[in-house]
Amino acid sequence: MAPPSENYYDEQDEETHEIEALITSDESAESRLQQQHQSSQQRLRRPFSSCLVLIVALIISVFSGSLGFLWGRRQQSPLSASTSVKLDEDNDTPIGVASSSIPDKTTTTTSLSPSAQPTTTISVQPTNTITAPPTPTSTITSQTIKQQQIDNFRRGNGLMLNFHIVHHGGTTFCQVIGRHLKAPTFACLGPKPEDHVGPDYPKIRPWKYNDTDDRIQNIRQYFNMISWEFMIPPGSGKNQINETNWEHPQLVSVFVIREPISRTLAGDRFVDNNWPNLHTNGTLEEWMEFANADKHTDNYALRVLAGPDCCNGTHTDRSHFERARKQVSRFTFVLDIECLDAGMAELARVLDIDLGPPDNKPRKSHNHKPPSERIPYREVYDYLLERNKLDIELYEWAKARSLVNCSELALAQTMNVTSGAPDNQSIKESNHP
Repeated sequence: MAPPSENYYDEQDEETHEIEALITSDESAESRLQQQHQSSQQRLRRPFSSCLVLIVALIISVFSGSLGFLWGRRQQSPLSASTSVKLDEDNDTPIGVASSSIPDKTTTTTSLSPSAQPTTTISVQPTNTITAPPTPTSTITSQTIKQQQIDNFRRGNGLMLNFHIVHHGGTTFCQVIGRHLKAPTFACLGPKPEDHVGPDYPKIRPWKYNDTDDRIQNIRQYFNMISWEFMIPPGSGKNQINETNWEHPQLVSVFVIREPISRTLAGDRFVDNNWPNLHTNGTLEEWMEFANADKHTDNYALRVLAGPDCCNGTHTDRSHFERARKQVSRFTFVLDIECLDAGMAELARVLDIDLGPPDNKPRKSHNHKPPSERIPYREVYDYLLERNKLDIELYEWAKARSLVNCSELALAQTMNVTSGAPDNQSIKESNHP
């Protein structure tokens, strides 16, 4: 066989080159096609990814907003199953109308509207584990407790306690209300031998919180009404007024308020002994000396209610006012001495006390000229106003919560006289329908 010619190898090389070129060309085309396919897939994925991101972001936003709304509702809710509720003393007013809907129990459950399912169980009975005097936790709780106190007294299961500051109508209150209840012989304050109380009858007051129930049960063996009288607050180291369990369901407390400057002008042994001619022909020097009397003319009621570290005239710290206001809000009833007869009549109606016909016995009148007319020197009157400004503010706050609003009563009586209506026409009270 003859060997191939040289041209044969050249032709084979050329064919090989052509084949390689075609292969290379095909590989390049295939590569380009793969790149185009990947580019198309990426372009298709981009919108889908963007949509997915937007959908996830939208879901997170809606979920976060719902949580925020629910949390806001929880924060605004006045009652919660897992949180205690705070008292708003400013809105705390006596109820004064007995309700048959309050169960005769020491524990009351208050439910919210159907849209708010949690319930709060309020216990008003003291327990051995409580060592500090708690205060009501909400306006609703405070009113529920007061209504329970009223209902228990109406059923014959309560004890009335008149918290009496000197010259705040305590004698009159005892004569009218105490006369129709079973009260200690001595001015409703303390028993006499003829009352036949046992040797364990409590003589110390105020009571500690955890002692309140025992004291009530002991006293109710003999009386259903007593009084505590204060000229000064209990001293440091003694039982303090705010330590008593004023929320006890069997304790109905009554506090009579009086305009502070009028109270300073009430005659007593202290004034008579030091300034015997003050109200007849007292000089400016005598009146100024009287106006600077250490405790007699320095926020008298505020001092009793706030505690032994009060007060300091015009420099009295406002914290004492807040402490006294909180104490007043814990009493079941507030009466204003300016219309004490009407207040006692309304109290008797609410508590179902039969006062019977008037006894027609003369009683000390609490109707006087305004203090501005009784004090002959304007500078003395203005000084007393400034010195007792927090006591006056407390009185103005408390009188708006009185069982009978004396200002509204006086206005109604004036209108009755003008129109010729009878004096016993029904008067709409401030805190009762």
